[in-house]
Amino acid sequence: MVNKVFCNLSIILATIGYRQIMKHLNIALAQINAKDSIEDNIDKSLQMINEATKKGANWVMFPELSLFRAQKKKQPYPKLTLQDPLLQPLFKIAKQTNTTLLIGFPEQSPDPKKVYNTSAFILPDGSTVIYQKKHLFSVNLPTIKIDESQSFIKGKKPVVADIAGISVGMSICYDIRFPELYRLYSQKGAKILAIPSSFTTATGQHHWHTLCKARAIENLAFVCAPNQVGFGAEVPTYGHSLIVSPWGDILAEGSDKEDVIMATLDFDKQNEVRMSLPSLAHRELF
Repeated sequence: MVNKVFCNLSIILATIGYRQIMKHLNIALAQINAKDSIEDNIDKSLQMINEATKKGANWVMFPELSLFRAQKKKQPYPKLTLQDPLLQPLFKIAKQTNTTLLIGFPEQSPDPKKVYNTSAFILPDGSTVIYQKKHLFSVNLPTIKIDESQSFIKGKKPVVADIAGISVGMSICYDIRFPELYRLYSQKGAKILAIPSSFTTATGQHHWHTLCKARAIENLAFVCAPNQVGFGAEVPTYGHSLIVSPWGDILAEGSDKEDVIMATLDFDKQNEVRMSLPSLAHRELF
């Protein structure tokens, strides 16, 4: 009995952020239409970062594969690393503006024919945290057929990033359909669930809002889900980037065009929600 009480207390302390540093975070989602030119995508990203920071953003988050998105089916992906000279302008602007960035890129893998689909935090001090997409999208509908395993290999592990005292559960797009990943993150104290995406229009118009709100409500977490617009591998993507509160309210939403949306995340209010509805501590496995 004592052990169970101690365990539940530990979960509550973790979920309310016992050693929280930030109380508020101004976050921007950059809804980009990424193409198959790394240089052009970075130039556009720099413009969007400047726009967001001028409005007071502390973090700027980009969608899945924001630095390179194939435009043709079976188009090969470049094999990038964070040390690539092409990516250095992003490190430079993060330092200059004291802004934390989240970018998406195809990362070199052990397979000579495939890459990781990687999301990376770049901090102002130059440090990084990466997550490699675990669940690879596969769909066979009358309007679209996609099998990401033809181009990508699976990531190996979930990642909770500690960014200035804020715990962030990292994921990418199709991961959103697997709630057990986010439950793991909430049990580890994640305050924010990052879901950079290139969600298709065919599925997005039916599922996107529901899935983003569900992951927020289930885990009493902020969901930050920047989504691509335009076409990727000849498939239209949905846009409608979302920032969702732990109560399931939409704090900001993008359109179907390139855009930068912003919201302020209030962690004191999140703590109040988690204390008044302590469902994370009540969880039981059967």
